Amino acid sequence: MQDWSAIETEEDFKQKIKGSLEAEIKEILKSDFESAVGMSRKWDAREAGREVARSTLKKLKTPPSFFLLFSTIHYKKHGGFQEFLDGVWDVLPDKTPLIGGTVAGFINSDGSYARGATAMAVSSPNMDAAIGFGKNPKKSPKKAAQRCAAMIKNGLKNSDYQNKFLFEIVSGPKFPTIPFKGEFRIIKNRSLSLLFAYLSKISTSLFQKGAAREAEALQFLSKELDDFYILGGSSMDDCRYVDNFQFYNKKVYKNSLLGLGLQTNLFPIIKSGSGLISTGKKSNVTKDRVWGHIICSLDHKPATDVYLKAVDWPEKILDERVYTKTIYYPLGSIINEKLIVPNVIALFVGKYIVLAHSIPSKKLCLLTTSGERLTKAIDDALFGIPSNFGFGVSCAIRMQTLGDKVNIVKEKLKSKFGDNFLVIYTPGESIYLPDKGICQHFQNTFNILTFGTSKIDLT
Repeated sequence: MQDWSAIETEEDFKQKIKGSLEAEIKEILKSDFESAVGMSRKWDAREAGREVARSTLKKLKTPPSFFLLFSTIHYKKHGGFQEFLDGVWDVLPDKTPLIGGTVAGFINSDGSYARGATAMAVSSPNMDAAIGFGKNPKKSPKKAAQRCAAMIKNGLKNSDYQNKFLFEIVSGPKFPTIPFKGEFRIIKNRSLSLLFAYLSKISTSLFQKGAAREAEALQFLSKELDDFYILGGSSMDDCRYVDNFQFYNKKVYKNSLLGLGLQTNLFPIIKSGSGLISTGKKSNVTKDRVWGHIICSLDHKPATDVYLKAVDWPEKILDERVYTKTIYYPLGSIINEKLIVPNVIALFVGKYIVLAHSIPSKKLCLLTTSGERLTKAIDDALFGIPSNFGFGVSCAIRMQTLGDKVNIVKEKLKSKFGDNFLVIYTPGESIYLPDKGICQHFQNTFNILTFGTSKIDLT
């Protein structure tokens, strides 16, 4: 481990880190570690699959140890996802471990995109990989996580490497629809609040339309794979939350939990940033429903009323595009008076607030952010980590909030990693750090994975 005791000034600190990271990169390069990112913007599903695989693999000297594949929802209407996946396998070496899914968008060194397909492949002789899946995570996140974890443990049972990492992707939330109305973001009739809560739970359990229950899936995964570092996200469409798909080897799924498990001689390093700050306004959840996804009352008052008062908005502001405003004022669950878990409001139903993921604490605070803080969070996450490659999971809300300024994020990543990075935008982000006791599903965060030759702790 690097000795930090001699550091006396901020400049000394930066120079120490620079020297340490240069040594890290040299050691990683000597280990024959390779990473590559490719993409396609073709409309035809089959052709896009072929191009994204071909453009990725041509940058590797040896066959990939694994292949992560992501696309936007557009191929559903341009050939279908089975055709897209078949196109990938027209090029990809047989038996390559592959998982992925649909995302709202992605960033690589070529740009920031809300349409297309992208992939990341890694090749290393000092790495073992295994994949697993579980069905119906909205109905039973425990069973899905247990099956996925069992497949990964079995696939890695003969590995001699000690450092363990898991990337997981789960079917994301799907908003309910109303006959003859379709999708909605708000119901103003307060008498429908309780009915909605009951129907939402039934819809999620029986038809898997509703809350994704990602936080529960992560908790069960972390218990089964308690010595794995975990970075995860949810699959989604173009921020409409109507449909999503997952890719597992040569098959396409719609309601599954997927995992890629790695054991390697390199150490997984995960860092996060948010750019969110507390406004100082706090409330206690006095009643909730549907596994903590619906807040009924705050401080014994209707949840919607308390939120509107906190942000100083009139009730008439609640319209079908209210989510474009609430992204600047998410709620944060306070854990042990220190960790704040951000959660974006998905819907307003009468007096109830519907959240994208369950609340891990009854103590809430109102958060706020700005475009400047969101981009500054990237610097915080990238500071002090190796620059050999980066794989990131960030919230689609951030992509929507930043708009054209999302290219600032691309430039920061390119300055750090060159061409060897990929960030996907999802409706939620999962982190499990066994050495820090952190196991949370977040929203509105930026999270980056890289590998080092030793454990680095700069927090």
